[in-house]
Amino acid sequence: MSDALTHHVVGLAGRMGFDHVGVVSGDVAFPEERYTQWLADRGHAGMSYMENHVDLRHHPGTLVDDAQSVLCLAISYGSSTPWTSDAGVAMFARGRDYHKVLKQRCHRLMDAIRETEPNFVGRAFVDSGPLLERRLAEKSGVGFRGRNGCLITEEYGSYVLLCEIVSNLRLVPTDAPPRTCQGCGQCVMACPTGALQNDGLVDANLCRSYLTIEHRDAIDPALWEKMGNCVFGCDVCQSICPHNQSAGMGDPELSSVSPGLLKISLDRILRWTEDDWDLATRGSTMRRTTHAMFLRNASIAAGNVGSRELLDPLRALGESHPELAEIVAWATERIERRD
Repeated sequence: MSDALTHHVVGLAGRMGFDHVGVVSGDVAFPEERYTQWLADRGHAGMSYMENHVDLRHHPGTLVDDAQSVLCLAISYGSSTPWTSDAGVAMFARGRDYHKVLKQRCHRLMDAIRETEPNFVGRAFVDSGPLLERRLAEKSGVGFRGRNGCLITEEYGSYVLLCEIVSNLRLVPTDAPPRTCQGCGQCVMACPTGALQNDGLVDANLCRSYLTIEHRDAIDPALWEKMGNCVFGCDVCQSICPHNQSAGMGDPELSSVSPGLLKISLDRILRWTEDDWDLATRGSTMRRTTHAMFLRNASIAAGNVGSRELLDPLRALGESHPELAEIVAWATERIERRD
């Protein structure tokens, strides 16, 4: 293993815009009990892909032949720009699609490494592949796991996105002593649906982020009043976290609000056609949620926001989309009763 090579690669990553860089040995192995119990408890809800390749998730070095190290990278998306829309969109989704941004930077970093290490072989992962990225980042010293399940970093709190490069580079591990959050429990108490289990695990069945982004089916009516104005994701457990109160500004590519989102509102979403959805979500992480899901989410949000201006688009939506009739009836009744 080479200190000089490690220093060189870490420096390259910094120049590519990555805010935190750590290294884990390629032969790292994580215990499986906690993860498999979470699966057994159905904490992953409908994310069946989480059940695949459990052995690979706990032995990331097997993803690349002759893997010697895992480069753990984090980049901040934190923003101080006020979000004034009545449609709730999680901060990570307001800028460019981070999957594309981070993958491009990883590939640029890998190309730069090859200039001095022609025998370099590696694979970049951005929310792809069977990797336990938060465990890897924690092991490398990039940050530590909070009670809300998010990775918390020193300078940027939990407003960071993670990616990894598994390679044959013999880098010096940056293992750090284990750290924990302050244990204040504010995130657990603030979660509107009780999705946080006080131990860093999340019950996706109750998580507003999962329900608005990943969940394709109907949302349990018992949760509608607790969904707030969420149409894509939820930041409650992060916004309340003490580590995020003084978090630094993030990367401009990720923290700047996309032009297409500047005019987003519940009224507009309720009126969206398929073409409107296509235009508004182009180049955005929000494209992970389908047109039909946005209409569902916005209908629930409208009932919680309670503005009478939303009655007309709600009623029109109920007529054109009979599958949403129950939600629309619930939302319109709440608005009328509140008025």
